[in-house]
Formats: sequence, structure tokens, C-alpha cells
Amino acid sequence: MSYNYFDIPSAILSLSATALGVLNNPITWPISLIGASVSFAMYYKANMLAHLAKESFYMGVMIYGWRNWTKKVNARNQTKKIEKMDPTLFYFSMMAIFVAGILSGYFLKVYYNSASPYQDSITTFLSMFAIVLTSKRIIQCWIVWLFCDAISISLFLNYALYASATKCIVYTVVACIGYWHWNKIMKKQNQPAINENEYNAFSNACGTSG
Repeated sequence: MSYNYFDIPSAILSLSATALGVLNNPITWPISLIGASVSFAMYYKANMLAHLAKESFYMGVMIYGWRNWTKKVNARNQTKKIEKMDPTLFYFSMMAIFVAGILSGYFLKVYYNSASPYQDSITTFLSMFAIVLTSKRIIQCWIVWLFCDAISISLFLNYALYASATKCIVYTVVACIGYWHWNKIMKKQNQPAINENEYNAFSNACGTSG
């Protein structure tokens, strides 16, 4: 079976998972797991080595993300809030990723004759960083996804994976929407709320727990 046959189902599953991620819905993770399995088969057939490693990494992080997004963090049964990474740390992390991607691309080109080694490596490192940030509900994940998807468009066109290329074009727009929507959620999260001790005292007074 040609790798092209995996392209459309992979794109549909990935887009569905991303839409759920924008909405901050934890169901994004099981859908992502299924999509990653399909993508793994596609990259295996296409001999995209760095992307194979990426999908294996993805699956582990997806399981962690699913748990992290649904885990209760306090007595009020609230889940983890959206947070912001330190800007300086984020900037240096991005610089390190591009350097690592270039070095990795050179290694794949010289020793494995990998197709499109530099684009393949850079997008792999970017996506790995992005999914880790997503699993931790860090808002800058959408900035990383934007870079990753923009670079991925030409990569997928080189392999005639037109559904995946179209998916990445849509993703660049979705990443902007995701950042905007998560920023709105963050602002609501940071509004003054009832103190935790006051909440517990109120619950006890009403004869309820947590």
C-alpha cells in the first residue's frame, strides 16, 4: 500500500484533534493518539526517518498530556490552568531547536541519505517542543505550531502529500486562533476568584466537602 493512502485519514484526525485543542478540550488527546498511529504508518512508507522518531515521541507525550489535562489539581476538582512560559527561556529554546535541527539534518543527509533532511529535522524538533508545551497547557505552544506548520507545507508538497500540505496551511490559521482563544481563557482565569480557604469554609458551612 502506498503511503499516500494514509494521507487523508491522517489529516482528518489531526485537524479534529487540533480543533479540540483550540477549544481546550481534553478529548483532543485520544483523537491525537489515533492520528499519530496513522501518521506513523505513512512516514514509515515514505521513509521520513525524523518524522518516524517524532511520532513515537508524540505517542508518549499524548498519554502524558491526556493525564495532565484531566488531573484534578485542587479540592475544587479544577484541572490545570493555561500558563505562560518565561519569554527569555522561550526565545533561547527556539534558537536551540533550530540549531539542533540543522545539525540533525546534516547527520541524516550524510549518514542516512534521508529525503529533505533539514526541513524534516527542524519541523520534527519544533513539533516535539510544541506538543510538550501543549501537554503542559503553555500558551506559546501555538507560536511553535505556527512555525512548524509553515515550514511543513513545502515539505509535504515535495512528497505529493497534498492533504497533509493543505492541513498545514489550515493549521497556520488555526494556530493563530488557538493563541487568541487560549489568551481569552487565560484572562478569565486571572480574574479575582474566591479564596481557596474561603471556598472550603463555605463548603463546610453548607455541609459539603471540597
